[in-house]
Amino acid sequence: MRFVQAVEARLGGQENRARQCDPFDATVHINNDCLFTLGRAVKRIESNSGQTFNAAQLCEAFTEWHGQALPFLRKELSRDDYKIQFMNAYQSAKIPLGEDVVKMAWQRAQENPLPPEAINHFEDADKRLLAALCRELQIIHGQQPFFLSAQTVQQLFGLKCHIEPARWLRSAFCVLKILDEVEK
Repeated sequence: MRFVQAVEARLGGQENRARQCDPFDATVHINNDCLFTLGRAVKRIESNSGQTFNAAQLCEAFTEWHGQALPFLRKELSRDDYKIQFMNAYQSAKIPLGEDVVKMAWQRAQENPLPPEAINHFEDADKRLLAALCRELQIIHGQQPFFLSAQTVQQLFGLKCHIEPARWLRSAFCVLKILDEVEK
């Protein structure tokens, strides 16, 4: 049984499992990613149950992961090191596992007031809303970069082609410093 399923069965019994983190994956140095996925899985259980995990439940989730992942853990890191990584990952996780971040940001962009950058730089309602979407994605991701494809923008705005939103994002939004392109 994959680990997140085991934790959900043991601690929450939720049926929504968007992704699993397999502690038996022998890939080198992926434990931090697995711990972040575990943190997001706990957030999913909390969201579905309407109750936040207490310290004992968080420790139980970590202990379950640690027991299964032990053969793959780095020898130079202690159990406490991994526990601290998990607690940090749990605290850093903003989006429960399986949630559609773009959908959430899109809803918020439509509900919240437009950002000043949108009003100052654009007259067109779609470009203003796109600026609001980018703001909401950044709020959700905190200091981390977010990904938004031109195809996603095309779908959200009901456009015929992705080329125009690609120009909006790459040219206008980056030149106006609404966005910083991190990576292509």
